[in-house]
Amino acid sequence: MNITSDECKDLYVHDKKKVPTHDVLKSRYDIWDGSMPDYQIKKGNKIILNYSGKEAQFVTPATKVLSAAVNNHGIERNGKSQHVMKISTKPLESWYIGYKSLPYAKWPDNYFNNLENVVIHCLRIAFDDPDMFEKATEHAWDCVNMEGDDPDAMAFNIFIHNARLPFDNDSWTLKKNMKKGKGQDVFIPIVDVTSMEHTGNFEIEKGAIVSTAIRLWPYYMSDTIYGVSASFGDAGIKVYHKGGIVLPRRHWKQHHNHLVVSNRFDLYDIRGSKFRIKTPIVTIIEQNETQAVLSINKEGKEDWLKAIKELEHKLKSHMVVKSIATPVREFRDKFTIRINAPKGTFLMNERGILVLKNILYKTKNGTGGIVWSLDKKTKI
Repeated sequence: MNITSDECKDLYVHDKKKVPTHDVLKSRYDIWDGSMPDYQIKKGNKIILNYSGKEAQFVTPATKVLSAAVNNHGIERNGKSQHVMKISTKPLESWYIGYKSLPYAKWPDNYFNNLENVVIHCLRIAFDDPDMFEKATEHAWDCVNMEGDDPDAMAFNIFIHNARLPFDNDSWTLKKNMKKGKGQDVFIPIVDVTSMEHTGNFEIEKGAIVSTAIRLWPYYMSDTIYGVSASFGDAGIKVYHKGGIVLPRRHWKQHHNHLVVSNRFDLYDIRGSKFRIKTPIVTIIEQNETQAVLSINKEGKEDWLKAIKELEHKLKSHMVVKSIATPVREFRDKFTIRINAPKGTFLMNERGILVLKNILYKTKNGTGGIVWSLDKKTKI
């Protein structure tokens, strides 16, 4: 079918006010601002929570994981395998340069108190509606002294006490079935601090630092089984630190690290902690008071050298500098790398595999540099 140029012009006509200029992907992980959603009662006595006509999702601030069984490992509950994650409601320490995990935003005031209020308000709607949660409401009223000071408040407190809630004094628990329909697998999306997806690559462990999207599901099964459950929202889990030990990288790609710019430059691993690399087998060829020079046979190690060069190029671009001073020098059949290491760390001609961490700097004349420091050595 042929289209005229005049018809094509119409395709370029749009309302500029409605065209997003921000990063739409990252906006999925904007922390919930604490505002109350719209509550709607649907057929089947269901309570639906919406924002501007769309299902409400509540993205948490960065919080510590108390336990997790997500994607690779589920938990059997009532004959069904479920994704389960328990998160702490205690605020984290404010992030600062040099902290062991990637940077995260300051906690909003009373975040989890506001989220609990959403849950309680859902149950209040059900309690007040004569056609919803009928038997549970009747049971609550049957337990009330009608001559008391405030029988309505007493009945609702009983109703809440008997309900199943997704939170306790210091944690929230999120659950989602690992199968749906005819056995179709369900995975929880996992993204890194840059909002790039890594579902299946990150295994969240106890102690992880994450931000997660929460769906709230009011439900009623009987007069003794009712409440509000918390599930994982479509945005899934944003990982600042995966928990456990973050191993150094022997092979890496550009998206495996993340440059944090504040009053200085810091390179972090997207799994959490400072970006660390593991060398091939090296030989010590020089050692002075503060530094050592390592020699690496070039044959078979070209991929490692290439990764170092690509890292330099990335840092040069992101730090907005004319050039990057690097401690890596290339020769015909070998290349060397100069590292920070105090005198006495190595013996001359000692061989081993090293773990290195980075220091970045930028000078006043618009150039930058990389310094690698010894983190750990394994003698060969």
